[in-house]
Amino acid sequence: MSREEMLKNLILCKYKSIREFSKKVGLPSTTVNSILKNIGGTSIDKIILICNDLNIDVEKFSPKLENKSCSIACTPIEQKIIELYRSKPEMQSAVNKLLGVEEEYAEDFIIA
Repeated sequence: MSREEMLKNLILCKYKSIREFSKKVGLPSTTVNSILKNIGGTSIDKIILICNDLNIDVEKFSPKLENKSCSIACTPIEQKIIELYRSKPEMQSAVNKLLGVEEEYAEDFIIA
């Protein structure tokens, strides 16, 4: 899935339409549609505005990090769970155990 498709999916998960989203963030819908066609040619200010509203990390759309980012779009609840997991190292062990991930292999664990 391309960065543009991922961003469009995230918008449509939260809003009924691109137009509704455009009104919320204060950008013309034509601008948002242009962004969805080519993120690479979009100003960083507009990308930050969009990412802030969708509560996603701007770095997800960095060309340098594109290959390292997760190809699965997360719901807001899943994103919050990931943030909590990463912010509470004392709980990671318990979560890993619950999921059946052995400590020594936890960092290599990938859900297919």
